[in-house]
Amino acid sequence: MRNLLRAVLICIALVAMIPATWIAIYAAQRALGYFPGGHFPTIAQYAAEQGDVRLCRRIIGLPWPTVGGPSTADARLSCIHDYASLTKDPSVCELLMPTDYGFSCLGAVSGKLFAGQHCTRSGSLDHVVVYCNRESEGEVTIDRPQIDDCSLYERRDLREWCFNTRTELRKDAHECNRISHPIMYDECEYNYALKQRDPALCAPIKDTKRRDFCTLYVELSVKYR
Repeated sequence: MRNLLRAVLICIALVAMIPATWIAIYAAQRALGYFPGGHFPTIAQYAAEQGDVRLCRRIIGLPWPTVGGPSTADARLSCIHDYASLTKDPSVCELLMPTDYGFSCLGAVSGKLFAGQHCTRSGSLDHVVVYCNRESEGEVTIDRPQIDDCSLYERRDLREWCFNTRTELRKDAHECNRISHPIMYDECEYNYALKQRDPALCAPIKDTKRRDFCTLYVELSVKYR
């Protein structure tokens, strides 16, 4: 009976030691600068503040068994993706190539770098909607806009949106020199370089960050697509 009781007590002690060991491992990992089971958007924010994307590589799994949630690899990739978006640094996206995260990352950076245009479009190719904000010539939304003849638009913002869209979608069109809005002009030259698959055509882009982004995106598009 005494031996049985001793065995039971030893088993209880061993079971109690398991969570204590997990906690000790967790504390050691944190002390060494790792992020066990970390919330990667928060870590991405911290990494962006520190200017060090390598901190995303310090995300590791929890020392105790877990169910559900992203894998450590996915958590790291998502952290790098968010870091690039926060810092507007497209070069970081190269760390994610050739995974699906790579071009998603570039798209997120693109949205930040080219934000601020007067007119944008959305929807599928067979049902396009263009929206212009109040800061240009008054808010307007056009369902299924035409791009065959940009002169039909009386509004300057719509005409320039039309020149940009023609440059992007029409095979032989390059009408960026007809655009005065600085962001839309840069996007137009970016669209032309991407269409021609030639990073050298990014040179006319005036903003340095957008020019660097264009060069990198076109180079990666040629390499991976």
